[in-house]
Amino acid sequence: MSNIASKLAKVIDPARIVADSSMLDELSWDALSEGRMHPNHHPELRTPLCAVKPQSTDEVRRIVQFANAEKSHWCLSVAVQD
Repeated sequence: MSNIASKLAKVIDPARIVADSSMLDELSWDALSEGRMHPNHHPELRTPLCAVKPQSTDEVRRIVQFANAEKSHWCLSVAVQD
């Protein structure tokens, strides 16, 4: 588990933190990712360090507070599933 994932494990249930590299690669794309890229622009693509799957707005709040406290330059993408 990456350093950031270990820190997140103090904020959200570790079972809802994805750190498996094959899963992270799959989660880093959606069905429209290729089509969103301009043909002349080829951004550097990186696999996320981890992904979180919060189950409540309270968990989202704690994750956002964590991200603000870290003041890192990493991207935070969170989705709450019903």
